[in-house]
Order: sequence, then C-alpha cells, then structure tokens
Amino acid sequence: MTPESSDAERWCVVTGGRGFAARHLVEMLVRYEMFLVRIADLAPAIQLDPQEQSGVLGEAMRSGRVQYVSADLRDKSQVVKAFKGAEVVFHMAAPDSSINNHQLQYSVNVQGTKNVIDACVNTGVKRLIYTSSPSVVFDGVHGILNGSESMAYPSKHNDSYSATKAEGEALIMDANGCNGLLTCCIRPSSIFGPGDRLLVPSLVAAARAGKSKFIIGDGNNLYDFTYVENVAHAHVCAERALASGGDVSSKASGQEGIRRTIDSFSHLTAGSQSKREGLSKASRILGGGKGLPIAFIVFLVYEKKEQEIDSVMLGFKSFACKRKNEVSEKLFGSKKYD
Repeated sequence: MTPESSDAERWCVVTGGRGFAARHLVEMLVRYEMFLVRIADLAPAIQLDPQEQSGVLGEAMRSGRVQYVSADLRDKSQVVKAFKGAEVVFHMAAPDSSINNHQLQYSVNVQGTKNVIDACVNTGVKRLIYTSSPSVVFDGVHGILNGSESMAYPSKHNDSYSATKAEGEALIMDANGCNGLLTCCIRPSSIFGPGDRLLVPSLVAAARAGKSKFIIGDGNNLYDFTYVENVAHAHVCAERALASGGDVSSKASGQEGIRRTIDSFSHLTAGSQSKREGLSKASRILGGGKGLPIAFIVFLVYEKKEQEIDSVMLGFKSFACKRKNEVSEKLFGSKKYD
C-alpha cells in the first residue's frame, strides 16, 4: 500500500529504515511527532522485535503514524512508489561497508542514489538528507585533522564502499535545486550505541581472538566515533536547517589518541575489582565520554576470562539505554519537538 498525504499530513521516508542508525532516527521522528514516517527497506515485511512491539514504534505502526514499504533502491519504480506524498527523504540505505564488492556497492550507492534523486524530483520531495561517510575524503595515506566540506575527493579510495559513497554524495549535492529539491550530506564516523550489531561486536570478536594488542603507528593517530543518537539528531537538524534556509553543520564526538585510550584502560583491567567497578571507574578515568563503553568492553574482553563476558555486556547495555534517555531529554526536553 502506498499512502497518499492529506493537507494535514507531513510524511517523510527513511531509506534503509531498519538499519542501525536509521532505527534511532525513526524512533526520534516518531517520539517527538516531527513527521509521519514511512520506513523503506528491502525485506518484504517488517519484523519488530518484542521491545519495538511494545514501544513507540509498535504503537505508531498500529495507529498508522508509521508505515512500512518494501523497496529496492535499484528499482526506480519501487522508489517512486515509496516516495509518493513525502515531503522529506532521509537516504540512509547502503550495503555493509566491510563488503568490498564493487558491483554491489555501485548498484546501491551510485545507481540507487540516482534513483532516489529522480524519485524525489518526480514526486515533489522538498528536502533530501543523505547519510554519507568521512571515508569519501580519505585516501588511506594522509590523515585528516580539522577537515571541512572544502576537502576534495581523493583520486583513489581505499575500497569500493568509500569510492561509491563519494560518487553518491556528489550526485546528491549536484541535485540541490532541481525542481526545488534541497539536499544535504552528513558524514558520521563509526557509529555506536544501543542496538549496534556491527562496530562493538566486531571489536569484541577481535579482542577475544587476541588481535587487540597491536597498534599501527605511534598510537597518536586520531579516529572519530559517533554516538548513534547524535547521528539521528544531526539528520533532524539538517532537515530543519534546509526547511528554514539556515546553515547545516554537524560534529562528531571529539578527539582521542589511540595510545592514550589504551593506556587509560590498563587501569581498568588491573586487579580483581576491575569487573565490579565497571563503567563508574571508566568514567572517572576518561571523563565520562559516550565513547568509553566501546573501549571498556574491548579491553575488558581482552584481559578477562571469557566466562565473565556476559555480565560485562549487560552492564554496557544498561549504561547505553540510560545514556540514550539522557541525550533525548537534553535535546528535546518535552515529549513534543518544536
């Protein structure tokens, strides 16, 4: 079913809407009643987990405030059908960045993005926000410090994902102004937080395999991690800025050297009390940043016995959920976003 919008309804579409960051954006849009939301993803039907069923997403789907559309971005007719009646599109769909399959990455990140743009223009979508990646301006050799939008794309990328995301990003920016369409690209780096099934699990797996003891370089190389609620909020801010004609900007979660992070966690893994003290001790040492659960889990997994892992992971989940609520309250204050 493809819903049609009435004058009183404001619909948005989230492509790849069942992905990690996209789920958080959908929940934020629904929780603060910003838009009626249409989730577009590959699966023929949406499958909600028990927590989603009993939460805001399940309630919104039962009330009709959220709808699901099965759509393959490589099929333009499906994309057009999904976008009909929408005012805004958040284009978040992309293959897993670790899959270095050029044909797959190109078909989704480039051809699929072309279809998204064409569908936006043809259906009268007003604003298109694209989830890009900082790897689009990284050549794999030269570090990026205080990078900005003025940085040029490199002549060669590290992998097919980065190369095709750069092509897709360029298409999005070139489409700005077509039939009144306003566009914006956001480049979040290494997203983590509640519901992460890729970043932290892969780091934990590497730690269990004993691969976390190696550091390439002097340990002062910098790497950004972005908390998933910040990513969702950045998309909301970008949409509002486009709607108001204001500036669009975003920022990740700060800077930290690899060696300093590792040295800090040598304190966490020493002695029999480290497991019990957990994140409270990590917070005292590292200042309570949102990134500390990542390193906490990785290094504790590496140092501790495998049978102790379950309680560590439970502690992380509890911390993450608490942080999520705090962030939402700080961002919006009340139930309705205005």
